[in-house]
Amino acid sequence: MRLKDVKKKNNLTILGVFLSSLFITVVAVYFYSPVSESNAVTGRTVDVTTNVRTIISVTLDKSELNYNMMPTASGVFESKSLTASIETNATGGYEMYFSAKTNETALVHENESISNKVTSSFSGTVTSESMNINTWGYSLSETDFSNIPLASSPAIIKNLDHRPSAAETDTTVNIGIKIASNLPSGKYSNSVVFSALAHDTKIQTMQEFVCDAETPLERSITLRDARDDNLYTVRKMKDGNCWMTQNLRLLGVTITKEDSDIPMDSYDVPGNNWGDSLDPTDKFYYPYAFDAHNHNYGILYNYVAVTAGEITGEENDVEATQSICPKGWKMPSADEYADLLRLYGVTNDAEGSATMQSAPLSFIYSGYIEPFSNYEISNGLYGSFITTTPSESHRRWDAYLGNEYAAAGWGNPRNFGTSLRCLVRL
Repeated sequence: MRLKDVKKKNNLTILGVFLSSLFITVVAVYFYSPVSESNAVTGRTVDVTTNVRTIISVTLDKSELNYNMMPTASGVFESKSLTASIETNATGGYEMYFSAKTNETALVHENESISNKVTSSFSGTVTSESMNINTWGYSLSETDFSNIPLASSPAIIKNLDHRPSAAETDTTVNIGIKIASNLPSGKYSNSVVFSALAHDTKIQTMQEFVCDAETPLERSITLRDARDDNLYTVRKMKDGNCWMTQNLRLLGVTITKEDSDIPMDSYDVPGNNWGDSLDPTDKFYYPYAFDAHNHNYGILYNYVAVTAGEITGEENDVEATQSICPKGWKMPSADEYADLLRLYGVTNDAEGSATMQSAPLSFIYSGYIEPFSNYEISNGLYGSFITTTPSESHRRWDAYLGNEYAAAGWGNPRNFGTSLRCLVRL
């Protein structure tokens, strides 16, 4: 088997980054010889400024990973490592991203007539023992393997907020593969990508951010949520609004009206809280959030949790006016999703789904979840994104993403847990 890796240099940019300043003061001094009268000494100073641009590049210690495996009925596991090295003078540190080269994350046979694949669509983390046969994944710890991220939603595998030391410029990723004898013999391959994003000296918070006419269009910006220090990439889109391009992953913290889009003094965002002991008739009133244990997916919230208790399930035809978005950010409406998808030519078919998953939109198959079942549904197969807009009784409209679907309006029960992206309106 052959696994190719891909070098990417200067793949991402960030507003306000790549400039540092060096100041040199030159003093003009006048020398003189004293005569009968005293002479005054005059001086002038000139500030000399140079802007030193930030550089960042990624190199890999291998151009290929080759696995030659003799499978058994129960499966044989093998792991090999790749080390990505960063060269940068960024004083604010950097982010390292990892993903498949495309949104096809399986290892595919070189003979196109053979449909068998080595897949990477599992949820959470697995070990070499618990990994399913004919599956592959990556690990930063050598023991806990995650699925290979889509190209449209790469995983952050390193995140520094300071100039890296020599020891912090390298990141090792282990690629583990488990093969069984029911897989047809031959060569299976895919490609993976490492990319990097330089940070400014001080990353601006979500709460400080201003989206205005001066904000460049479709340029990636990294912001920090002051409530839990999670970092998010955002972009100004063609509709003029600035959108998160990753799902919110706020979980198990207390937020306030000073840092969040809520009117009350504080609200406790639930952790992995299902309320299984409650009477099912109360399910619309009970907030819950589900952590998919995968950085890409974010958190799945029901409507009570995401609106900080404003909307339960009892109300009909009520537009949500508050959310757990950061201060200054809002939960989108179904109309805002419709405008966004229309401007990017997203059609309700397989082609539209591919567009919705690609940059700059970068929506993902983060799944959705039903209450009280503790059961994760379609994680990695579908995506559903909460809006403020009510639908019929006990339902709301979500933006929806599937293999052959891409729609701004999809009616989901309000007690379903789905993903949240926030925006700043221009």
